[in-house]
Amino acid sequence: MRPSALSERLGAALRDFAWDEWGQMGVLAAPRRRSPWAQDPEALLVFTLEIARDDPRLFDEVMDWMLVNEPQLSVRRLRAMRRDPDDGRLLDAAVAWLAGNRPRVRLAARGDRFEGPPELLFRGLSTPIRDPDPAFAAYGFLRPALEPSGKAGTPDVKAPINFAFRLRHLLGVSARAEIVRHLLTADDPVSLDALTSSVGFAKRNVQEALTSLHSAGVVTSLGGRGTQRYGTDPDGWSRLLAIGVGERPVHRDWRQLLGGARAIVRWMRDPGLDDLSDYMLASRTRDLLEEVRGSFEQVGIPVGRTPGAGAWEDLEVLVDGMLRTLDLEPDRDVSRPSLGGGERSTPFLQLVMDASGRARWRLIADNGRILALSETYETLTHARAAATKFTHEAGSLVYEVHADSAGLNRWRARAGNGEILAFSADAFTSKANARRAALVVQDVAGSAALASP
Repeated sequence: MRPSALSERLGAALRDFAWDEWGQMGVLAAPRRRSPWAQDPEALLVFTLEIARDDPRLFDEVMDWMLVNEPQLSVRRLRAMRRDPDDGRLLDAAVAWLAGNRPRVRLAARGDRFEGPPELLFRGLSTPIRDPDPAFAAYGFLRPALEPSGKAGTPDVKAPINFAFRLRHLLGVSARAEIVRHLLTADDPVSLDALTSSVGFAKRNVQEALTSLHSAGVVTSLGGRGTQRYGTDPDGWSRLLAIGVGERPVHRDWRQLLGGARAIVRWMRDPGLDDLSDYMLASRTRDLLEEVRGSFEQVGIPVGRTPGAGAWEDLEVLVDGMLRTLDLEPDRDVSRPSLGGGERSTPFLQLVMDASGRARWRLIADNGRILALSETYETLTHARAAATKFTHEAGSLVYEVHADSAGLNRWRARAGNGEILAFSADAFTSKANARRAALVVQDVAGSAALASP
C-alpha cells in the first residue's frame, strides 16, 4: 500500500474511533458502539487535538466538552501526556482558550509563546481567516474565532468508558484515582515504574499516593524491596461500585497506545513519502519504528525488525495490530479467534494471583486474546481445581448470553447445579457475536493446557 493510501486509511479509522469514544463521554455525537474499556480522558484529549486537525467539527466539539467538564480534568496529566513539541504547542493553545473562557489559576500559561510563521490549524482549508482566534494565534495556529456552544454534556459515570470520572468523583482528580483505575482494570499486580508510566504523575507523587492507599488498606503489595508489585481487591471495589461479576472495564495503557498512534499519524502526513525510493522509504520507516517501539511493545503490540526494504511491511503490520487493539470493529473475527501462527497452537489456561493472594484462571488464545475468565478464589489451589473442572465440563455446560449494566452483551457458562464456571472477558454489541464467542470457547476449552502461574 502506498504511504498516502495507508495514511488516509489510518487517519479515517482513528477519527472514527475518536468520534465513537467522545460520543460516549458527553460530546454531541451518536456513537456506533459501546466501549468495554476505561478510557483515559487526558490521553484521549491530547490524541484528539492532533487527529481532529483533519476534522474541524470534531475539534470544536471536543473543545466545547473540555470547557463543560474542565473541573473533572487534570491539567497536570494533560501536560504529562505530551510526547513532543507539537503536542505541547497544541495543548498550550487549547488550555489558553479554556483559560480565556473560564479563568483558573491552574490554567495559567506556561513557557514562552510561539515565535515563528503561523500555520493553519485545520489542514486542507483554503478560506482566508480574517478574525483568528487569539488563544490559538498566540501559539502559531490560525483558525476562526471559537465560541463555546454549550452543547456538550457530562459523562455517564456508569458507562465503562467513563470509569475514570466515577473514580474522580469518589477520590478526587488525583493520583489516587488514576492508580485505582489502573489496578482495578488490569488483571495482574504492577510495579511502581509501570504505574508511573501509565497514570501520568511524577514517580514521587505516585509513591506517596500508593503509601496512602496502602495505609488505608485498599492497596496491597507483593515482593521485596526493589521488586514490589501493587494490586487491589477487585471484588471489594466491585461491591462498593455495584459492578457485576465480569463487568469491570477493560484495561488499556492509553498513554502509550495513543501516543504511539499520534507519532505514526504525524510521520505519515509527509507528502514526500510517496516519491521516495524503496530503499529511502524503508530507511525512514525503520527510524519511525524505533521511535515508537517502546510504546507499542509496552501495550503488547509487537514491532517487526525485518531487514532491508521490509520495514514498510512491518509498519503496515503494526498499523493493523494497533487498529485491532483499538477495536475499531469491536465484533470483528469473534467467531473464530486465531489459534495458530503463535507460540502455542491451542489456547491455554493461565492462573493469576492478585496482591491479596486470591487467584483466578483465564483462557488465553495463542494471539494473546483473553477468551474467558473465572471468578476469584481464595487460594491458588481452588483456582487450579476450578480451571480443571471447567476444561473437563466445558463441552456440556449451558452458555447463556445476558446484558450487563452498561447494556452490552456478555456470555456466562453455567453448570447443571446453577454454578457459573466461566464468563466472557469481552463485551459485545450484538447477542449474535456474544453467542459465537461462547461457542468458540465451548469448542476449544477442552483441549486447553494449564500453564504455571
